[in-house]
Amino acid sequence: VGPKSHDEASLRGVTFIDPDRGWAAGDRGTVLYTEDRGESWNPQPSGTTVSLADIAMYNSKRGLAIGGYYQGYTQLSIGEVIITDNGGQSWRQIVGHDLPRLRQLIIGPGGMCVAVGDWSPVHLTSVFSSRNGGQTWQPQPCKIFGAAVSIAGTVDDYLVLSDQGEVVRFRNDLNPQSLFPPGGEWQLLAGRENQRILVGERGMIKSQD
Repeated sequence: VGPKSHDEASLRGVTFIDPDRGWAAGDRGTVLYTEDRGESWNPQPSGTTVSLADIAMYNSKRGLAIGGYYQGYTQLSIGEVIITDNGGQSWRQIVGHDLPRLRQLIIGPGGMCVAVGDWSPVHLTSVFSSRNGGQTWQPQPCKIFGAAVSIAGTVDDYLVLSDQGEVVRFRNDLNPQSLFPPGGEWQLLAGRENQRILVGERGMIKSQD
């Protein structure tokens, strides 16, 4: 699939816009593209060496990838956002933000997106949204304890899982609603359309609403 550095990179996120065309992102700024249902992958120049955790495309041209790193000396959590307007032929870094390291992403219409990651002592949250495809970001106030590790749903109704097992629901302009308190057993959150699935040490629960 390209140079050895790409061959050895662990991939963290993948997205498809149709059965044939998809993108994957991972360690050391790796971005790969397929147009044959994943039979072969070609590297794209991401413009970064920072590890990428997730990737999403609005259409065949426009998309973004997120990730981050920890500074060696201070161990500060630093976020990374790259965007493309030409299907990944080129990517550019979004600079000037003060986001922490980001882990997972959902997108919606009109360039809307929500990303979750480490707790930010600057913004006092671990949830961030954008209305312009990731070019600028706004913190989403909440009282989540610790880092957010997973998100599922749509940009106007989604669940966030923290690394403390807390599950919080966000809906439009309503106050965030805690569904499960910190200290819970939940380790994995997934969802599609109206379904939400939580997986923990003792099994799985599913919601249809």
